[in-house]
Amino acid sequence: MNLNKKLLAAAALAVCSTAGYADAGGGALDLTSGSTFFGRADATGIFTDTWTFTLAGMSSLTGTASSSAVDSQDLDFGSVFIATQADPATPVATFAGNLETDMNEFYSLAQTPLAPGAYAVVVNGTNSPLKAAYSGTLTIAAAAVPEPGTYALMFAGLGIVAFIGLRRRRPR
Repeated sequence: MNLNKKLLAAAALAVCSTAGYADAGGGALDLTSGSTFFGRADATGIFTDTWTFTLAGMSSLTGTASSSAVDSQDLDFGSVFIATQADPATPVATFAGNLETDMNEFYSLAQTPLAPGAYAVVVNGTNSPLKAAYSGTLTIAAAAVPEPGTYALMFAGLGIVAFIGLRRRRPR
């Protein structure tokens, strides 16, 4: 199965699951389990939805957002990005542009490190006159912290390089 078919299958699955996450367009997200869904089943006209979440520690965030045309419905994303709750208009990370077609859009957020704090997923778009849906996921993982052995090896290597450098400077 090539990448386009996988992305299309993921988009279709995400749109089918949106009904369980329908909302008036935004709200609080719970990332305590490591991932969460967001979406809207009743988007009409021009919309901006803000989904808020909080990170307790340094984290690495990935995400997706997808829409799929059903009958004559065509929801188009204008932008999907992460911002701080203090400044929700300024992106700190942006989901990559449309990776599918106009009728079936799929956006993706590459692994992005974020410091502890209050953030928001901001979804901007337009929809045909009738209601349509979009959905997305956010997944976090604790940022990698080097183990003490890693630091020990690094300092040992620097010590050896310094020792060799000092031996070369001394006249014999």
